[in-house]
Amino acid sequence: MIRFFLILLLCLSAQAGPVVFPGYDAQVMDWNNRASTNNGGFSGSQNASIKPSTRLAATEFMRAIRNAGFYPSSTNVGKIMRLNLFAGNDFHNGNSDTCLGAVQTPLISDFGNSLDTTPQAQATFSYAEQGSTGGLSGNGAAQLQTGLVASNTLSSVSNASFGIYVTVPGLASSTWSMGGQDPSGTGWGLAGPDFSGVGTRGDCFIVGTAVSDSGGKGFYCVSRQTNTDLYKNGVIFGSVSGTTGHLTVQDVWVLCLNLNGFRSSASSKTFGGYCIGTTLTSAQQLVLYNTFQRFETCLRRQQ
Repeated sequence: MIRFFLILLLCLSAQAGPVVFPGYDAQVMDWNNRASTNNGGFSGSQNASIKPSTRLAATEFMRAIRNAGFYPSSTNVGKIMRLNLFAGNDFHNGNSDTCLGAVQTPLISDFGNSLDTTPQAQATFSYAEQGSTGGLSGNGAAQLQTGLVASNTLSSVSNASFGIYVTVPGLASSTWSMGGQDPSGTGWGLAGPDFSGVGTRGDCFIVGTAVSDSGGKGFYCVSRQTNTDLYKNGVIFGSVSGTTGHLTVQDVWVLCLNLNGFRSSASSKTFGGYCIGTTLTSAQQLVLYNTFQRFETCLRRQQ
């Protein structure tokens, strides 16, 4: 009888797909495996694995986005194609090493590079997984290259979204949190928050309008369908209409703007993660914000 129930439990678990309770989400297990081997080619007691409590928080994150239909990814509306939560152990093998361990290992990397690569040494960055000032900062001098190119990935300019979580606002100056722009001037990304001390601007293959934003922290997400809408913490607070623009041929960089292959307007802010995907409805924006917020709360870096 016990054997029968064990077999039944295994069958039910197999039919349930990747979201199995209890235990870690399959994507989280894959993330942990990829992170633990991203050690810059060095071996020893140091490792870039992810602690069990963080894996549990990431499992809840994955369950939420699966239940919302955001993942697995595709070119359909409301899908996440790439996501990094900037969590886990950073691999330190000396300040000159460019390996950032788990921190540069996306939880979801279905499109773009397998890692968020950087030419900068570890000493350029500041990172703490947990706490009110936790997250990753490039200190105004670094980039993370996603390898995700809009023209190779998205179906149209009217089916795109991206978001980033700011834990520490830093200086209100002319910096970009993430973005990519080609020689034509067309691009997508988040200028700011607090762009030029005026506000925050979201571009999505059309130039957005800066919106007054006193806080400069929280979860910012831009989505384009009929309009290009800028959301903060799940609530719309800026929108621009227009049907022009084309999918840029430059990949998205995080912590700065990729200006035709060169780092520009690098940010000194601290970030708790980012995502890139297809268009999100207003209801989906709120779900995604709440999902990010729960994860950031588990790491005590919520805003």
